[in-house]
Amino acid sequence: MTTFDIDNTFRLDVAGSIHDLSMFADQSFDFITASHVLEQLPIRYLGDYLKDMSREARYALIYLPVNGRHLQIRVKPGLRGWNWCWGFDLINLMRWPSGEQLEFMSGQHCWELGLRGFTMRRILQRMRFAVVDAYRNVDWTPSMNFVLKSNYAT
Repeated sequence: MTTFDIDNTFRLDVAGSIHDLSMFADQSFDFITASHVLEQLPIRYLGDYLKDMSREARYALIYLPVNGRHLQIRVKPGLRGWNWCWGFDLINLMRWPSGEQLEFMSGQHCWELGLRGFTMRRILQRMRFAVVDAYRNVDWTPSMNFVLKSNYAT
């Protein structure tokens, strides 16, 4: 396992920025995880970052935030492992973010899923991966999770 981050506080294996991933060879990882990272980057660079990630790893797990308030109704009757869950997102569809400025999540995110122009379909079009699975974690509804397989051809 190789740990990589811009902040060396956690005794990383490699300290660096997602802006330059050239230090890693093609397909050098079986699996890469980007947990709440990509939304902090201007949208115009997203395709380049995903291309580099696809070049480096065979698979990826990416977590992206979903904008707005989230309502969840969950029923767990305690029988046969049944667990029913219904979720609703309350998103301000009138707001059209630039995708370039840090304007969401207290000035930490440039964009988030669900905002006008940032639908899941549009974000998936930028992916350099085949989507194996896309799901919401019922225990953390403000996040959309993607399991991806690289489309990188060596």
